[in-house]
Amino acid sequence: MMCSSPDSPSRQLNLLRLSDLACQDPELVGSKSAILARLFHILPGAVPPGVALSPSQTDFFASLSGSASLSESDSLAKASQALLAALGEHSPTMGKRYAVRSSALDEDSARYSFAGQYETALGLSSVYDIITAIGACV
Repeated sequence: MMCSSPDSPSRQLNLLRLSDLACQDPELVGSKSAILARLFHILPGAVPPGVALSPSQTDFFASLSGSASLSESDSLAKASQALLAALGEHSPTMGKRYAVRSSALDEDSARYSFAGQYETALGLSSVYDIITAIGACV
């Protein structure tokens, strides 16, 4: 996966890739994403590249999915560019297919297990589909 420059949209929104060491902090992204980030480094190729959202980022993307005029939203344009950069894509109609998986910060923790209680959207191939799925999974 390509690295973003410090002023790229993904860095402005502080999107964390699974490849970022900070993504291994469960307090930032929850236990499930932190475990995936660790496995990304321990078992190269076993975990596909991905992005983990903090609760505030999730709320931001979810608010965009409910917008009446998605195509005209300046926030949507910035969010789309951030996702494209973080995923290493170059076009809103992306070359790969992605999944959006919701989870709680404390899911898969020592105290809680919420296995199977959250939504998953598979086979997403556009930024619009990803942002819409984030809204649906919240």
